[in-house]
Amino acid sequence: MLDRLFLRDPAGRHSTWVLLRYRLWSALHGRAFYVAGVAGLVLVAAMLGDFMNYLARTGLAISQDQLRTPLTLTLSLAAVYLSLSALVGISREREQGTLLVLSFGPVDLWGYLLSWQLAQMFGYLVLCLLLGVGAASMAGLAGLPLSGALLPLLALSILSTAGVIAFGILIGSAGRDLRNSLLAFLGVTLVLLVLEGLDAFFGSLQAGQLPGAWLPVSRTVSLVSGALAWVSPYSFLPRGLAAIYAHDWGGYLANAAGALAYAAILLVFARLGAERRGVVP
Repeated sequence: MLDRLFLRDPAGRHSTWVLLRYRLWSALHGRAFYVAGVAGLVLVAAMLGDFMNYLARTGLAISQDQLRTPLTLTLSLAAVYLSLSALVGISREREQGTLLVLSFGPVDLWGYLLSWQLAQMFGYLVLCLLLGVGAASMAGLAGLPLSGALLPLLALSILSTAGVIAFGILIGSAGRDLRNSLLAFLGVTLVLLVLEGLDAFFGSLQAGQLPGAWLPVSRTVSLVSGALAWVSPYSFLPRGLAAIYAHDWGGYLANAAGALAYAAILLVFARLGAERRGVVP
C-alpha cells in the first residue's frame, strides 16, 4: 500500500509520468483551455470596466483592491472548470474502456488519479499566470494601483484549487456514470455556493434591516453554512482572503496547509471509490 501511495514502483512511476505528459499535451493543444483563459480575461476586463464607469460617474473609489472581486471570481470559475474537466475525463475513460485497458498494464489507480490531479494543477498554474498578468496589465493601463495582496491571493488560489480539483476527481471516480457524476457535482456545488452566498448576504445586513420573520432563516443558514464550510472545497479561498486582508498571516498559512491536507484526503477517498466502482461502467 505504501509503495503504491508514494509511487516507489519504477513501472508505476513511469506509467504515471506517461499519463501525466499525455494529459498535459492534450490540455495545451486543445481549444477549451485557451477559451477558458480568454473568457476569464474578458470577465476581469468587464468588471474593471464597470468599476471605471462608476468612478467616472461618481468620482468615488469604493474598494481598496479593485482586482480582488474580478480575480477571485475568475480564478474560482477556472478551478471549477478544471475540476469538471477531470470528472468528465475520468467518467469517459471508464465508459469508453480506456481505464479497463490501462488496468492490464503497470498503472495503479493511485498513479492514475495522481496524473489527473497534477495535470489539472499544472493547467491551473498556466491559467493563474495568464489571468494574474492580464489583470495586472489591465489595472496598470487603467491607472489603478496594484495591491500587495495580489501575490498572496494567487498563491492561495493555487493551494485551494487543489481541493476543488480533487473534489471533481472524487465524484468522477466514485460516480456510476458521467450523467450521475455531473448531476452530483453540480448539485453539491450549487447547494454549497447558494448557502455561502445567503450567509454572506444576511451577514451584510445591518441590525433592523432583516424582518423578524427571516431571523430564524438567517440563523439556520448561518449554522448550516458554518458546518458545511469544514467539508466544502470552496471554503478555503474565502477564509484565506479574510486572513490576507486582516493581515493574519498565521491564519493564512494554516488555511493553506489545511487546503493541501483536504486535497490529499479527497484523493485517498477517490482511490477507495475507484476501487469500489471498478474499471468498467
